[in-house]
Amino acid sequence: MLLAGFDVFKGHFEILAIVLVGVAGDLVGATVAYAIGFFGRIEILHQHGRKLHLTPERLERAERWFARYGNLAVPVCRVLPLVRAYMSFPAGAARMRYGRFLALSALGGVPWIVFWGVLGRALGANYHKVQDNLHYVDIAAVVLIAAAIVYFVARRVRLR
Repeated sequence: MLLAGFDVFKGHFEILAIVLVGVAGDLVGATVAYAIGFFGRIEILHQHGRKLHLTPERLERAERWFARYGNLAVPVCRVLPLVRAYMSFPAGAARMRYGRFLALSALGGVPWIVFWGVLGRALGANYHKVQDNLHYVDIAAVVLIAAAIVYFVARRVRLR
């Protein structure tokens, strides 16, 4: 979306066009993850449940949580970096109605897509300078993910 916003700056596209195409692409990807959760949940539970520490009871508890908070969780999580890519799977696994999921997913995806598109347009002539420095954001994200993994593993070892 950042590059598409830069193309808006150069006059190749309109902002509304990139937002519509971005939302459509976002919803296609979300739908694939939703379908995996919806149609593959039992198979995943049987084949990989033990590795994922996922039991039928935990799945049932997650479904209850999702039934209670899913209408808020989907749009909120679809705005958050890193988390947004993984929200669709639990929505499908919890059997959220697809139409509702799609609407809530779009509600959360639109601000994200508009933000990056408008930012790309606003960067204008400085786009390539900023793009060269974005790898620092990637490094920070990897460090944060690694720290979270270490924290959860250490916590689990301590609890045992």
